[in-house]
Amino acid sequence: MVIAIGLAIAIAPSATGQTIDTTDVKTNEIFELRDFSNPISVTELNGWREQVIADFKKSNATSDKPTAGIGGGDLKFPKTAKIVAYYYKIDENGIPHEFIGLAENPESVTTTQLKAKEWIANETSSGRDSALLSTDWDYVWSAGTFYTFYPYGGIGNNVEIDRKSQATKDYFGVHQVFQQSPGWVLWGNLKKSTTGWAWHDWSVCSGSPLL
Repeated sequence: MVIAIGLAIAIAPSATGQTIDTTDVKTNEIFELRDFSNPISVTELNGWREQVIADFKKSNATSDKPTAGIGGGDLKFPKTAKIVAYYYKIDENGIPHEFIGLAENPESVTTTQLKAKEWIANETSSGRDSALLSTDWDYVWSAGTFYTFYPYGGIGNNVEIDRKSQATKDYFGVHQVFQQSPGWVLWGNLKKSTTGWAWHDWSVCSGSPLL
């Protein structure tokens, strides 16, 4: 299995489908799960994210929370995959947390959605990477994705963006964990992983393909 998943990174409730754990959903937060026959569209995803950002900016217009440059990214994924899980939240410090779950076929949906719930539970309980807590970098954005292709396996990609601002320029740091989960790990079959890779397209920030 050779799979590539990437992020184009920039600084910048649905009427249908199944929403899970709605009693736990708070302001500035969306969590949506769908089946393979009725997946989440990119248009819906972008609309939910933009609405959460707009609501957060409106509710915090007079506070000292960061609202001008909310971090974000646009996922690049196989055209045959479907988005079956989406989570977006802006926490009390103005930091966005985002998860996109992808399934290649109907048999992959349950595993992808379980990964979504695991990511959300871990993100809300532990927050940012403890190794970065003592630094003088500002926490900008965290995101997770998981792509599942039964019976072959899955790919997980977790990214945290941090920023250090100085008088003349900003520096950005990327902390990434890229995970391959072959079929024998996820479902106990004989499928093993061969090659996987991840990439970041920073040119969306400046328009320069050299970045």
